[in-house]
Amino acid sequence: MTRSLFYFFALIGVVALSVVPKVLAEDYRLYFNPPSGESLDEFCAQWSSTCPTVVTSHDPNATSGQVYEPAPPGSGAVAQAFCNANDAGVVTQYANEVASDLGATPVP
Repeated sequence: MTRSLFYFFALIGVVALSVVPKVLAEDYRLYFNPPSGESLDEFCAQWSSTCPTVVTSHDPNATSGQVYEPAPPGSGAVAQAFCNANDAGVVTQYANEVASDLGATPVP
């Protein structure tokens, strides 16, 4: 009886894991260098206000998502950032447009 109970719960565990939806995360961050003389803090503050404006100008119904932070050492960049619009599950990236508006230089 104990062995069959073990198999029963093992089967329930396997079934439960197979029906859990898989969540895929995608890293949309790109590397940028702010305009000459601009600090990372200044760049991030401008990014924070520009991203929602750019998203709204393209799609007033979309929700903006953004990240702006220091770039990792050795990347050749000062900042890494993204700006996305999400409208009913459709994600559109606007990081390069925001960077252009801010005068930032993309780093490959």
